[in-house]
Amino acid sequence: MHANPDGADCDRTDDYRRLMSIAVLFESEFSIDWLQELSNLKASHILLLLDCGIQKKELALVRPGFYRVVNAKQAVSRYHGISEKEKEQLHRRMIGVLINEISEDGRNARILSSHLLALSTLCFEDCQWLIKAGDDYAGSALENEAMACYIKATDVLRTISSEAADRLFVEAVNRLGNFTYIGADLNWIVATFQEALRKAVTSKNRPMQALISIQLANKFWLKADYGASARHFKRAWEIAEQVGRLELLRTLSMFSVFYYYWRGRFREAIAVYEKYAQDIDQFSRLSAPLSASIAIAYSYANIGKVNQGVGMFQALCDHCRKIGLPKIAESGELMLCDILISVRRIDDAHRLLSSKKKSSFQQFSISFQKDIFLLQAYVHYRRRELKPSVACLQQALKLADESQAAGNPFSSFGYMLRLSWDMELQRYPRVAALDLDKEIERAIHSPSLVFQGTGYRYLAMLKNRRNAPLPEVQGLLNRSARTLRQSGHKLALARTHIEMARIYLKSGDKRRAKEAAHQAAGAVLAQEGLPFPDDLSFLIGPLDGKRSVMDSMIQLSQEMVMTAHSRDTIRQIILTVIRITGAERGAIFQVDKEAQPWEFVLKAAKNLTVEEIGQPIFQDSMRAIREAAGGGQVVIKEIKDKRASFSTASGMLSCICVPMFLRKEIVGVLYFDNRWFSSVFEKENHPIFTYFAAQAAIAIESADAHEEIGRLKKRRIEENLHAQPGPQPTRLDSFIGQSAAVRHMLEKVTRVAATDATVLITGETGVGKELVASALVRQSRRADKPFIRVNCSAFPETLIASELFGYEKGAFTGAHETRPGRFELADGGTLFLDEIGDIGTEIQVRLLRVLQSGEFERVGGRRTLHSDFRLIAATHQNIDQMVSQERFREDLYYRLNVFPVHVPPLRERKEDIALLTHFFLDKFCKKFGKKQLNIRKADVRRLIDHPWPGNVRELEHVIEQGVIMSSASVFELPEFGKQIDLKEASSPGRFPTLDENLKQHILKALRMCHWKVSGTGGAAELLDINPSTLTSKIRKLGLRRERGQSIFP
Repeated sequence: MHANPDGADCDRTDDYRRLMSIAVLFESEFSIDWLQELSNLKASHILLLLDCGIQKKELALVRPGFYRVVNAKQAVSRYHGISEKEKEQLHRRMIGVLINEISEDGRNARILSSHLLALSTLCFEDCQWLIKAGDDYAGSALENEAMACYIKATDVLRTISSEAADRLFVEAVNRLGNFTYIGADLNWIVATFQEALRKAVTSKNRPMQALISIQLANKFWLKADYGASARHFKRAWEIAEQVGRLELLRTLSMFSVFYYYWRGRFREAIAVYEKYAQDIDQFSRLSAPLSASIAIAYSYANIGKVNQGVGMFQALCDHCRKIGLPKIAESGELMLCDILISVRRIDDAHRLLSSKKKSSFQQFSISFQKDIFLLQAYVHYRRRELKPSVACLQQALKLADESQAAGNPFSSFGYMLRLSWDMELQRYPRVAALDLDKEIERAIHSPSLVFQGTGYRYLAMLKNRRNAPLPEVQGLLNRSARTLRQSGHKLALARTHIEMARIYLKSGDKRRAKEAAHQAAGAVLAQEGLPFPDDLSFLIGPLDGKRSVMDSMIQLSQEMVMTAHSRDTIRQIILTVIRITGAERGAIFQVDKEAQPWEFVLKAAKNLTVEEIGQPIFQDSMRAIREAAGGGQVVIKEIKDKRASFSTASGMLSCICVPMFLRKEIVGVLYFDNRWFSSVFEKENHPIFTYFAAQAAIAIESADAHEEIGRLKKRRIEENLHAQPGPQPTRLDSFIGQSAAVRHMLEKVTRVAATDATVLITGETGVGKELVASALVRQSRRADKPFIRVNCSAFPETLIASELFGYEKGAFTGAHETRPGRFELADGGTLFLDEIGDIGTEIQVRLLRVLQSGEFERVGGRRTLHSDFRLIAATHQNIDQMVSQERFREDLYYRLNVFPVHVPPLRERKEDIALLTHFFLDKFCKKFGKKQLNIRKADVRRLIDHPWPGNVRELEHVIEQGVIMSSASVFELPEFGKQIDLKEASSPGRFPTLDENLKQHILKALRMCHWKVSGTGGAAELLDINPSTLTSKIRKLGLRRERGQSIFP
């Protein structure tokens, strides 16, 4: 640590206080170079002050040259001596310093965003950085931070008048649609989305119009403007279906779930979800999509697939807590509680509600708190705990009034209606604020079909209690049944059928009473533990459970014949078994027998994710799967203590593993388990499971065959896109030249062509390295195989890996499907890596492995792939020098430089210039439909004397320009060769200044280092100067990072 001449009082100096006032403006670590730039203090003095801060425990050394404030809140309150104006100036200067220091990825955009958010005036480019930071925050489930970035960007962009700003505004607003806006101003949200829609219409961006319209449909619903909501919903789907993009339709289906769920149309919510569902559940990290998934879980439970819904609830809530979205998890558990109550799992609902600490209620909305108290009131009532039930109900009613006063739509899960009915029957203590007639009226006029249907049932029951005519009561029950049938809510419909059976009995119509009772029994008795009313049990008699299973098997067989895609059949098998057995989770694992020991690949699943099967909690299940595959027998595992509770619901109560056979060979395992309810994994049901396992095996074989056919078709398309079968028609038909240098080079090409040796082609830009590669391939034994070309300099370092190695579906944001890389496409043929000197060190390591073994993995994949290809590489750089500078791996260089071929520059083969000139003259005269032009000998001489720094490509462009400009029969040589050569260098007026040379030198270094100034691999290290000195020179010379392209990939 440096000596401190100021001793213990150093922290009282003005310089220290100023330095700390600057340091607290950095939310994360900061470098000494940045402090020097911002404080104008000498580096040596800054080091002394920083050491003082460490002694005072106000600063900490993170790594050499980088520090952080230890207690930011305390430091901000102590060092607040900078005015707001100066603070803004410092933030702007910080941005100027940082923008040249950081790379353009999301995490580094976060650093910039903390300063951008502190500024009152921003530009278009600042908004790009904010949106980039917002994307990264959103990917880390930091929604408040993400929304702050997006909202700031939208506020600025709406003030900028340009098409680019309008496009970015619409993109930012669309991103805001991924959040649930808990506590946000709904009026501001609607106005912002309406403005985005207008801009999307103006720019004729149809996909974005659909996405913004579906958001507005949901926002207007929350404002209780149901007509506007319906119009936007219709418009969104009309546009999406016209556009026809699968990803757009999939996104729209997810947001449409809310529209159907709020309307109580559970069957339609499930239909739109399943139409675009994935084979394996892939949960989002954003609150709105996760809330939509929770709504789907609730919908499954309400249409009678309770176990499937409960399993999905548990998986989603676990996921939300894991990624840091506890409020979404709490919302899901509240809905799960309602489902548990509906199937009489009162104790489980009580345990789940008891886990909610009242001290944490304040973090939730008033409406959410009201629902918690309401559910607790009903659970206490069902547990015969009337005093706490009434207390919770009174609290819920108070919160309901506050919620409605705030403009929130009223909802109650229907419990106020149930409690007010039991109050009418004198089963529940009278609560003055609860009125049955008002609750019925509220339900009937609700926009939700479920509440409407329930309201009509209670109105019928009340009319019957008050001795209204039976036809009137029957009419209300029929209306209730019609409404609930539309909704798809099976248990609610069953309750209406039960009341219908009673009314039919009362009217003496036993036949219709029996029909209604049977309709109710199918839904009620399908749920374990749900009793059928004693007064109606004589109407139904014993139900044939085997008949129901047989019907499901027949239905599945019919669906397999009708389904166009085998993937749909696989998913349907899982859903059918879940429905029949009452399992909560299901999956199909395919055996990879090439791996030792065998590996099990998840092919399809419901309520089970790829991440979960790799966790320790699933290892007992995985052992059972291995046992079933190894022994070829059904394996059932059960936990004897079946007391399902909230605390143990993450674990497994029971599971069944069924081996899948195809032509007497094990091909996979069918897996199902339960975490809440006991199941029917009984031995007598083994034949049923075996049947479905056989169907799954056939479906997987069919799906794999379809995938292979599709893969081969796609590969052929990719090969055609990237293949270079030889010289292109608009290029040279062969390598033109008669000079000794060219003959020597072509002789080497001929010798190496017949082998599979790796060839490294070197030479300056424009000499024709690609033509040499094409000539080499034409003479090789792989001439009729794929010739795949990759220009390594055309891809940023973040994308080159996915281009070369390919990627798996879901490997990163935007990876919607598996895509083969160039190594795969080149299998059997030749891979040409142009400008290989431009690849980064990380890719160099992976490339070395491929060259050594021929093996690689796709990005995001675990399976090792093999490719038989011949490699040709090319570069204009001096690789020897790059190796000595440790910018290129020496071991990789030796692998590439097996057979070097150097293409000579044009200035070293001047005898070829006349030949090339006549070749180009003939080529472009034919191209532009002109008669053959003659060229003057003096002009040929001028061409021969020119040094041609751009080589053959430059000569080609000069001749092309001349042919265009020539109008007579004689070729008119255009002005060319303005570059400084040795003759021109003697002219003092044309010689570049020292600053010009320095500017070009620094610019070249910055570009080579991707504008990284300091640190390992930075321009300062390359130029061997202090980073602060380099930053100063960059500013002095007016150098700025090129901004021609958006920072978005």
